[in-house]
Amino acid sequence: MASKSTSDSNLRTVVLFGTTGVGKSSIINMLPSSGVKEHAVVENAAGGVTKTCSKFCKEVEDQQYLVFDTPGTGETEQGNVPTHTAIDLFYKLLIAQPRVDLVVLVMRAGRITKMEENNYNLIKILCGDEVPVALAVTHLDDEEGDINTWWERQPAALKKHFKFCEHACLVGLLEHPEYDASKAKVEALLTKGTADTGNGWSVEKKPWFGMFLDSVKQLVSRDQSKEKLHAKLGKLLDEYGVDGKKAKSFMKKLANMIIKPNDTNNPC
Repeated sequence: MASKSTSDSNLRTVVLFGTTGVGKSSIINMLPSSGVKEHAVVENAAGGVTKTCSKFCKEVEDQQYLVFDTPGTGETEQGNVPTHTAIDLFYKLLIAQPRVDLVVLVMRAGRITKMEENNYNLIKILCGDEVPVALAVTHLDDEEGDINTWWERQPAALKKHFKFCEHACLVGLLEHPEYDASKAKVEALLTKGTADTGNGWSVEKKPWFGMFLDSVKQLVSRDQSKEKLHAKLGKLLDEYGVDGKKAKSFMKKLANMIIKPNDTNNPC
């Protein structure tokens, strides 16, 4: 969860999070830099290139922002950044900031997968309902018709689960006729998403969270049956003080993300 920050800094902190290759770095490059020109290395489809959390100083309408790029989830142990490492880096980044004003979930247009749902749930379990969460939908370059209606066209049940303070539907190709409009939408996402955040929020430490990640990491290379895996995860959650069926259900899904991030038929 999060509590009101006592930081007196005028810098607003924005953190981008999502699966590998969704375009977090491209979004950062759409924002005007504050001072020295900065450029985020863009991910490619073969695997994410963001291996640690990177900080960029941006300025929109005379307001300065610290914008953080984070490694993507969804990679296996053989990837550049395994999912458990990406989650751990995201958590440590959040709790290390004097203030967090906005988390932006970056999602590729198309079918919304379990990984995107779990990414959203992870943000909520770490930040609670206090820190605003915005949505940036990318890779709409080949979309026919009005790209701005993509989110409105999603199923009602889906929109009921995902609660965003703002959303933006974006293209990424420089030569696309909607590119300049997408840049303006990213700027608006930051200004509107942080307009009422005051001094931002401090994300509280959760000692059990890091221990849980470490424990699940140890299970990655072991051959576990569904029953044994559930039993071990349940015991871990009890030991780390995770209460409630909803929280335990999510943590099992989180373990699922780590053990077999690209397998929709895994045992959790």
